[in-house]
Formats: sequence, C-alpha cells, structure tokens
Amino acid sequence: MDCVLNRTVEQSPLGVSGGEEHFTDVDYADDVGLLAEMLQTLVAGLLVLRDEVAPLWFQINWKKTKIQQVGEPCLTQSTVQVAAENVDLVKDFVYLGSLISHNNQSNQIYVAPCRKRIRGACWRS
Repeated sequence: MDCVLNRTVEQSPLGVSGGEEHFTDVDYADDVGLLAEMLQTLVAGLLVLRDEVAPLWFQINWKKTKIQQVGEPCLTQSTVQVAAENVDLVKDFVYLGSLISHNNQSNQIYVAPCRKRIRGACWRS
C-alpha cells in the first residue's frame, strides 16, 4: 500500500500543511485517507489512486466512497463527480473507529473514504 500511495502522491499535488509538517495521506492496512488543499486536487488524486491500484486487482468502490470537508465554510452541494460516478459529500463519518466531524478545525480538510480494499481520501481548502 505504501508503494501505491507514494506513486499516487508523486503524480498529484496532494497534501496539507500543519506548521512545518506536510501530510499527504493517512493509512492503516487497506484503509487510506488522502489529504489535499482543494477539492479539485483531491478528485485528481483519487483518479491517480484508482489507476495505481488497478494493476494490483484492487478497485475503489465509488458507491461507498465519501468526501468530507472539515472546516468552514461548508460546501452546499451534496455530491462530487469522480470517475463518472457521484460521490457523496458528508459532514461526519467513522474512520478506523473514530468519528471525523466537519467542524473539528478552523482549517478546511476534505475526507473521502474509499471502500473495497482502498478506503479514503481527504482534501483541505
């Protein structure tokens, strides 16, 4: 999984900064959260991730994928189109047993858990 994530990050400008640190993803086994500064960057990163996992016989289940913006102002739309599929925008979701809420921080972050071997993605704007 680390190799796939490294190739994904190399091909798309994913990541958010916190102080002097820069974070591109959060992962545990086959649960993945991608981080990005803008929604468009996250969508591009999800497409790269889809292409990177395909040769390994993995695929992202877009029906179970969710995108979450953390921070204000919240987007008013309810879906985002990724790979010709509508992906739901959610305010809260559970990731690895922890509730991730849209109003946890002053900065904006988006989270898209992709399920079926690959589980997540995030972006911040």
